[in-house]
Amino acid sequence: SRKKEPALPSLTQVQFDTACGVLGLGKHPYGKPVSEELIRDSKRAAAKMFHPDVSGESKREQFQAVMQSAEWLERYNEQLK
Repeated sequence: SRKKEPALPSLTQVQFDTACGVLGLGKHPYGKPVSEELIRDSKRAAAKMFHPDVSGESKREQFQAVMQSAEWLERYNEQLK
């Protein structure tokens, strides 16, 4: 019987790289999990910087990008399990 290859996550490599960039995580290998603590800490730091209550409405899009990126990476990690 053939050994089954692990399924790749539904997040594309471009989305993965973009999410890592938005959160300021640098380059991570696609197909490997990203530390949950790193995602959480980066999300918190970026969210504080871009939150509309702190930085005004002009940063709302950046704030939404941070939250979406963190969600993508959390889902990515779940799919790798």
